[in-house]
Amino acid sequence: MKNILIQTTLSLVIITLALSCTKTGATGATGATGASGVAMTGNMEGIISIYDAGNLKQTSPTLLAGDSLTITNNGTGAVYKTITNSTGSYTFSNIPSGTYSFTVSKTGYGYENVYSIEFLGGGTLYRDLNLSQIPTTSVVATQAVQSTGTGTPTVHNVVVTTTVSPSPETIEGMIFVSSPNLI
Repeated sequence: MKNILIQTTLSLVIITLALSCTKTGATGATGATGASGVAMTGNMEGIISIYDAGNLKQTSPTLLAGDSLTITNNGTGAVYKTITNSTGSYTFSNIPSGTYSFTVSKTGYGYENVYSIEFLGGGTLYRDLNLSQIPTTSVVATQAVQSTGTGTPTVHNVVVTTTVSPSPETIEGMIFVSSPNLI
C-alpha cells in the first residue's frame, strides 16, 4: 500500500511539473527562438535587377547602386533600411526572425512591394527583386477634323514623344476618340 501511495504522489508531482512548464519567447512566423528562448537573428540578402522601358536588363554600376530598400517587421513594426551597392546587391544584417514586408524603390523606376515574407532567423534569406523604368511616352497634341457629308472623320497631327530608347521590338498602341460631334 505504501508503494502505491508513493507512486501516485510521484505521478502527480510529475504531471504538475509538466503542465506548469511553458516555452518563453515568440515562436514560428512571429519570431523563432533558439534554445535559450532569445529570438534568432540572421541576414536578408539579394540583388535588385533594373530593366529599362524596352525590358532590357541594365548593368551600369552607377545605375545599379543606390536603390532604397526598406523592410518592416509586420509583428513589431520595426523598420530597417539599406541601399544597393554597385552590383545591385543589398544586405540586412542581424535581423530578428519574424514576418516582413519589403519595399524597394528608385527614382524613375517606381517601386516594388512584397508582403508577408517569413524569416526564421539563424541563417540567410535570399530574395531578389526587379524594378522597371517608368515609361515616359506621352501624347503631346491631337487635332481632329470632322468631315462633312458622307466622308469619314479624319484625325490629323497626333504627336507622340518619348525618351525611351528604340528597341528591336515593335511597340504598338491605340488611341480611342469618342465625341458625339464626330460622324
